[in-house]
Amino acid sequence: MIIKATKLHVLITFCFILSTTVQAEDVGGSDTTHLGHDYPRQLVTKKAKLSSVLVEKEYKTLLSRIKARAYPGDKEHIAEIAKSFIIDQKNWIVFRDSHCELKANVYVYPSNSRMWASEFHSCQTDVNEQRIKFLKGISFEFEK
Repeated sequence: MIIKATKLHVLITFCFILSTTVQAEDVGGSDTTHLGHDYPRQLVTKKAKLSSVLVEKEYKTLLSRIKARAYPGDKEHIAEIAKSFIIDQKNWIVFRDSHCELKANVYVYPSNSRMWASEFHSCQTDVNEQRIKFLKGISFEFEK
């Protein structure tokens, strides 16, 4: 009986050590203890901010391509596309933020917790990456 209990204790200890090692490696390496307990959430926040910057960069690049595009004799058409694109981007930002707020509210309670913020930022990163793919996809229509 003592041998079985010892084996169980060893197994539980091994699983715990394995779990903490995997968690440490998931956040960027095995030695993250000096970075603090909040480091994974900080990474999620930074990734969301970076993806927002990349969306904005892709948007501005495409908008300048649209404005530079010259359809012979059809400046009104280009102006209409540019105006529509600007409105679309503003509406998309509102959609992204409300969508991610809803998603975080559904999956995490309370809404003022660190986990809520982490879920919100993770969603923003995902939605931003989808937007970047979309913008890159339509940018081919405006190549010179």
